Amino acid sequence: MANRIPEATLDEVQDILGWTFEEPGLLATALQAGHGYYDSEPQRCLALVGDAVIRLLHYHDGIRRLQTAREISELQSIKGSNRNLAEKGFFLGLDRFLAEVRESNNAVPVGTKKMATTVEALIGAVYLDSYRHPTRRNTIDDAGSAAANLFLFDWPREEDY
Repeated sequence: MANRIPEATLDEVQDILGWTFEEPGLLATALQAGHGYYDSEPQRCLALVGDAVIRLLHYHDGIRRLQTAREISELQSIKGSNRNLAEKGFFLGLDRFLAEVRESNNAVPVGTKKMATTVEALIGAVYLDSYRHPTRRNTIDDAGSAAANLFLFDWPREEDY
């Protein structure tokens, strides 16, 4: 199923993320939002990784900003919410890249949960792909940069430290 996504679509999503995949199959999997539980299982697995990475990014950023644990937790619950993730995904027009939307003869609306899962899966895919990248191995910064490109939050550059 992952091989049905046109290369031009993968290129456009890579441009949005600011990340060129060494393993484009990870990106294709992140865009495979199936209709049922088992159809979307590979995307959901990437989303689990992405969810953990997004939490880590928020915690890291909060500590860098000298916020209290409570402030970090409250901010994470808002910024890491499905609603916020989906809003960012819809703002960027990521719904047009989902395989089920492109392959449907009828307009299939993408719901909040599915869009949030897609955003998480995209971050998870960047995180996992960064291990495969020959010249880059700073996976959390790579995922942070992609998250910043999705407007999830401002990720600091190295010179900000």
